[in-house]
Amino acid sequence: MQNYNKKDMPPIIGVVPDYSYTNEQSQRHYTLRENYITRIHENGGKAFIIPYCLDSIDFYIKMCDGIMFTGGGYTIDPSIFNQERITSLPINHRRTEFEMALFRKALCADSSYSRSAENTNTNQIDNSKKKLFESKMIPILGICAGAQLINVALGGDLIQVVQGHAYSNAKECSHEIFVSGGKILPSIACSKKISVNSSHSQAIGRIGDDIVASAVCDDGIIECIEKVGHDFCLGVQWHPEYYANEALDSAIFRAFIEASARYKANSSIREVA
Repeated sequence: MQNYNKKDMPPIIGVVPDYSYTNEQSQRHYTLRENYITRIHENGGKAFIIPYCLDSIDFYIKMCDGIMFTGGGYTIDPSIFNQERITSLPINHRRTEFEMALFRKALCADSSYSRSAENTNTNQIDNSKKKLFESKMIPILGICAGAQLINVALGGDLIQVVQGHAYSNAKECSHEIFVSGGKILPSIACSKKISVNSSHSQAIGRIGDDIVASAVCDDGIIECIEKVGHDFCLGVQWHPEYYANEALDSAIFRAFIEASARYKANSSIREVA
């Protein structure tokens, strides 16, 4: 048995890939674009890809200093949020089952800290203590479908069909969005109006519990969400891994890795057999 002090290691980011399902079991495979991993490494993190093993979720949570939920060309089963299916996107049951379980377990791992904060008189807790509570919550970044997953997992729903947001070139900004609330995105964005790329045919509808919309498009589509009371739980509808708006997008990854470093610094020594 060998001990490794987490403080001597870079933040470890678990990345959930997409999953390509076919009837031929031998042809089923995970898919993940390289730029997701590249952006983590460029900003000081170390990534590992999380396979969909439900019985390993506790292990993944112990391993991770941050978790990233990526995009994908599928839909969450609309029956989960009490809607009839009207989208033509395929349902990815296996991915949704695993991501829901992983996300909720990550929040459960945070719950002892959250309850401690909630049970403390807010008039008696100073900002440094509040930040300490929040820094003990596993940082989460959801991108495109990953942002939608966060919202649905917290009781929200989706707009199943959205027009005018599925541009083909994700390497270029395609429209502007407006920072409207929250604390994470406003601390990252350099202005209230920012340009982003866009490559989605669904969107966040009714927001879930303890979620705030922190950016919207001029047509009312929610472009960014945050979980209230969390050091870093951010869902963006665009694809920052392409660096279409390099200043903004790199700052998002940098802030995510910095939050993961704070979480790591508050974690115990990791034992590796």
